[in-house]
Amino acid sequence: MRGTIYVDILVLVNTILGYFLLRGAAMLAGGAQKPLRLCFGALAAGFSSLSLLFVNLPWGFALLLKAACACGIVLLAYPYHGIRLYLKSIFFFVALNAALGGVVLLAMQAGAAITYDNFTVYLHVSPVLLIICIAGMYFVLQLVTFICGKPPQTQTVSFALTLDGNVARGKALLDTGFCIKDAITGRQVLLLSYPMLEKELSTRLSTVLRTYFTAGDLQQTELSFYLLPVKTATGMRPLPALAVNEAVLQDQKCTHITAAFTSESFAQGEFSAIAHAQLSEYQ
Repeated sequence: MRGTIYVDILVLVNTILGYFLLRGAAMLAGGAQKPLRLCFGALAAGFSSLSLLFVNLPWGFALLLKAACACGIVLLAYPYHGIRLYLKSIFFFVALNAALGGVVLLAMQAGAAITYDNFTVYLHVSPVLLIICIAGMYFVLQLVTFICGKPPQTQTVSFALTLDGNVARGKALLDTGFCIKDAITGRQVLLLSYPMLEKELSTRLSTVLRTYFTAGDLQQTELSFYLLPVKTATGMRPLPALAVNEAVLQDQKCTHITAAFTSESFAQGEFSAIAHAQLSEYQ
């Protein structure tokens, strides 16, 4: 059974639903939530519902359209901090959409009118009811998080490193479990994410790191790079490293630090480096 569809209500309701779905997906994926970006993502979700009004597309093209919309919505809603977190966010966003789709089955049993086209479902029920349902789902997620406990709060400090004439700035996560030392020099190691700091590095430094991470070749230059063996979850990995003589951690000047670079982006994107929790060890 089909009924009249009001475009303004269709977009508005799906924008509200999309906002709560995106917040829920961010909670489950462990991603950062930026209010403005969430609003942009929600608007994209609202307008993506207009695919319901297209002519009946071939199922393959309609499925591809829905997948592209989901990928685009997530990309708009969250800062990009690596493919892993991006794919997790897409998964949870789609999963929550599917969970909300349970309302469709209930509505079908109740005899509510349904419009279905291009993998988009429109229920001819009160918009207030749909908003209450998604708010209830979000409340359940918050309740589960409260009962199970929130992830431990992480402490970050600002850092500034002078590398090849350029100053790289960002936030460093303080981790008591991070106790890597440079076996060659005896210095403490500050682990830096190359993808997250690439734009702040000099052209020469960035070229050396890019070449190593793509081709495995560490070029010999005046920068005095060397390979530092670091134990990770996947085993021992040699990471390009160099000594840093000018560094500031939380407004404190530090010396005797080794900067090691990894090709990974750190989760959530709230920090671009990892350091030992005891800042005094860097003095």
